[in-house]
Parts: sequence; C-alpha cells; structure tokens
Amino acid sequence: ESLSEILRAFLRTFVLLFCLNFKSSIKVKKSIESFVIYLREKRLSINSVKAYVKAVEMFETMYLEWTVSNLNAYKDYLIRNHKPQTINLRILAINKYLAFTGRRKLQLKPVKTQGKFFTDNVIFSE
Repeated sequence: ESLSEILRAFLRTFVLLFCLNFKSSIKVKKSIESFVIYLREKRLSINSVKAYVKAVEMFETMYLEWTVSNLNAYKDYLIRNHKPQTINLRILAINKYLAFTGRRKLQLKPVKTQGKFFTDNVIFSE
C-alpha cells in the first residue's frame, strides 16, 4: 500500500467517525432540549434545570454511551472530585434524565452523607 492509499483510508475513517459523532451530538441536543421542557413542566426552578443539564452534558462529554460501566466510572469521578452534596445532586440529575429517556434500570444510588450532630453547639460542664 502506498502512502496516499493509507492517507485516503485514514481520511475516510476520520470523516465517517466525525459524521457519526455529529449526528449523535444533534440527537443528544434534541434529547436535552426535550428534557429541559420536561423539567420546566415539572415546575423545577431555572437553577435546578441548569444544574441538571450541566450534569447530563458533563456525562455526555466524558462518555459516548449510557452504560452501567460508564455510569459507575462517572460516579467514581464525582466521588474523587466533589463533595457528597454535589455528587448526590449530579446523581439525582442523571437519574431524572435516565427516567425521562426510559432507562430507569441504569439509575445510580446516591452516596451516603454524614449528618450533623446536634451536640455541636452544646456546652458541657465538668
């Protein structure tokens, strides 16, 4: 094979992958737009909708497919980089999106958070 044949094959593969990715991104955008409408119909605040969309878009940029292993990897990423409250907000958002798209079986469990102790402001006498 000559160098030009190899380059042509590479370019064909590149163009094909680019087109597939482009079609996929259009489909994702439409799905997210529908998700936003759904959330607003459920009377979620604008800030909540933004947070939910951010979580979904973050997942979409990190992973190509909604699979159990990708979702678990995303959860691991969140655990390594965020506080429990943020992790659970993102998981809630992802779970809402999965329910919206008919993939409830893929939903993630939230992480456990430690509650505050009521004795934090109590003065003890000896």
